[in-house]
Amino acid sequence: MLLCAIIDELNSQLADRDLLSYFSYQASDARINSALAVLRGLMLLLVDQQPSLISHILEECDHSGKNLVCTLPTFCKAAAVKYRIPALQKLAASTFSRVAQINCNDRSFAEATRIAYTTTSEDIRDLRDTVVKSIKEHCSLLDKVSIETAVKDIAALNFELLRMAHGMPAVAETKIEDESFKFTIEYLSGFGIAEGLY
Repeated sequence: MLLCAIIDELNSQLADRDLLSYFSYQASDARINSALAVLRGLMLLLVDQQPSLISHILEECDHSGKNLVCTLPTFCKAAAVKYRIPALQKLAASTFSRVAQINCNDRSFAEATRIAYTTTSEDIRDLRDTVVKSIKEHCSLLDKVSIETAVKDIAALNFELLRMAHGMPAVAETKIEDESFKFTIEYLSGFGIAEGLY
């Protein structure tokens, strides 16, 4: 709580052009207790405060190698959704679409797939659609252990690929409710025991 109060106090004293970045983590959480996680968190805070920085970060990422090419736009999208930055959301989605088509064979694509499906809700489709489109266009990706693991671990991706294998769109435009489930709920409702099930 003290740290939060200090951050709030510092934020209130900042001039318009000043930036404040901070990062705290729980040492027992392996996903965020590394130097890379701290750097990533600080970058996201800077981009949140100065969205124009994203183009420089992505450009540097393109020059430095492919390891972050697929994952960086997905992290930026997650941050943009969390902090409600529409311009950054669009930029991150379009960048991911572009780099995924070029670099889908890169080892970072499997990690980007995980990030796309675990950091955004079902109704935010742009990253997910790019993943599904890339896998559909490059079927050889399914031979990679990292992609196989991602598909097995991510139920939503698994189901979307199944739908596409049957010639259907990845997501149904309208969902058909199971009539037997609806009947059961209506029947139980008559006895007052179906509350919270539907």
